[in-house]
Parts: sequence; C-alpha cells; structure tokens
Amino acid sequence: MNTRTLTLRAVFTILTAFALPALAVAQKSGYVWADNPTSGGYTPSPTYSFNSSGGAIKITRSAVGTYTINFSGIGGNGSAGGNVLVTAYGSGSEACKVVSWNSGGANFIANVRCFTSTGSAVDTQYSINVIF
Repeated sequence: MNTRTLTLRAVFTILTAFALPALAVAQKSGYVWADNPTSGGYTPSPTYSFNSSGGAIKITRSAVGTYTINFSGIGGNGSAGGNVLVTAYGSGSEACKVVSWNSGGANFIANVRCFTSTGSAVDTQYSINVIF
C-alpha cells in the first residue's frame, strides 16, 4: 500500500474510534401510529409505538385536527433540541404538519395539525417519529 492509503486508513480509524462511542451514547427516540383521531386522549397501542426511555406515550386531541403527543422521559432535561417527522395516514388527501415541539424538560412534547387538501382542519390517523 502507498503512504496516502495508509494515511487515509489511519484517519478513518481515528475518526471511527471517536465517532462511534458518541453515536452509541446518543439518541433518545420514539414513534407512534396515532390510529384513534377523534379520541380526546389515549395511550396508543404498544404494538405500533415505541419510547426509548420505556416511558408512556400520551396523545391528546384539543380540537379537530389538533394533537399533542407526549413522549415521557425522552426530553433534554434542560437542553432543548431534537427533530420531529409526521405523516398523515388517512384514506384521502389529508396532510399533517409539526406546529412546534418542546424537548427542554423531562418529556418530548410535539404539537401536530392535520388538514384536508383545501386547508380545513381534519381528524385523521398519522404517524410521528421524534428523536433527541
């Protein structure tokens, strides 16, 4: 092997040694299939949900198409951040979007709104994935 190949391998080995432990420590995450869109509040089926902390997941509907999803125990405990993805899971042209989230406390709380193709609020099933 030439010197350049050896140097690249050495750099890769060093980067891997530092990066992999950081990734292993990393992330708290959760997902849920919200399959009861008209319920005022419920705990989703454990078959279709996950919380890396082992904590509860609670979904609350406050108005037509307006939902709050609370993943217990995967917040930043004083450090905010993370990412949220949501996808409508209806039979028509529904769409859902993340309005906001709060991850600075003990829990990760996401707020979601769902709409028809004409922009009217609608109750629909959706899936959501959060990561901190």
